[in-house]
Amino acid sequence: MASLYRFIKIIHALLIVAIILLFIACNKELELDLPSPEGVPVVNCLFNSDTNLQVQLHTLAPLDSLTPSVAITNAEVFITTDGRKIPLFHDSEGHYKSDIVPVPGESYSLEVHMPGEETVYAQDYLPEKHFPEVGKLEYKPDYIIPNDLYFGQFRAFPTKVTVDSSLFNSNIIIRAFAHRKGKYFENDSAGTYQVLEEPFMENIQLFSTDLYFRNLGQDAYVVFNLAKGLQGPSHTFEVWLPEYELGTSQNTSPDYNRVLGYCYYDSDFYIEIMCGSENFISYMETAILQLAYAINPIAEPVKAHSNIQNGTGIFAGYVVKRFKTGTYYMGLDPD
Repeated sequence: MASLYRFIKIIHALLIVAIILLFIACNKELELDLPSPEGVPVVNCLFNSDTNLQVQLHTLAPLDSLTPSVAITNAEVFITTDGRKIPLFHDSEGHYKSDIVPVPGESYSLEVHMPGEETVYAQDYLPEKHFPEVGKLEYKPDYIIPNDLYFGQFRAFPTKVTVDSSLFNSNIIIRAFAHRKGKYFENDSAGTYQVLEEPFMENIQLFSTDLYFRNLGQDAYVVFNLAKGLQGPSHTFEVWLPEYELGTSQNTSPDYNRVLGYCYYDSDFYIEIMCGSENFISYMETAILQLAYAINPIAEPVKAHSNIQNGTGIFAGYVVKRFKTGTYYMGLDPD
């Protein structure tokens, strides 16, 4: 028995030595001959029915340097739709423009010719303009905990969204915007107000607690239709606008000579619905995850979706509509 115990101790010691040697060997730098993506053409074109179709072209920057990408200015770019092949003209810095206003329900093909390079191809379509119904912002706050997000419980205001059965399998994205009509500073000691900046539109946070329409990863600005296959004539759920987005920001001072006070906004709120192709929704999902996981050292890298042949990037269609849901008036008049 004693000899068996000594044998086990020897084997254990040898294993420890082997592991130490293995770690030492792992410190050696290996030279890997990785393929360089430098010079690969990148296409950026998200088209809709509200603007003329435009394509941006540049080369992919090398991985091992700070060299920026280079605009492609010598390409021949064509869009084919409804049997017509239409050339685009180069405007500046790799931007190619056209007089084409995409039509919902139509398909579009992209063709890019560059000297000495393979022809770049892509194809996609523009969905029909059919959107969910969006209700009004309800000024009845409740405490919510969004799905899958590392947010604690907080107060938020709901807006109802109703999706009919014809849209159950659609690729839907929901965002929120606020039109901030002036920014005012309150001096706590004197009680005076001053207009600080002109009105502006900003993308604001939006959450969902629904099982089918949800935020993706740790993103707090976009709600996706992530679960298809709903049943019934329609599906109604709520998206939630956080109370802190209504228009007040504490402890803000425009300069160092004034007492800290508050910034106030009178705000119009909008829900934006985007209905896109499969390529559009895949690109948006992976682009958001790519940004969200980039700061996580243990997360597996996410590659943004691409539908470009002989290149990379995106060529995808979507339709969009904004619904005004309400106005929040702070009751402050600088006059």
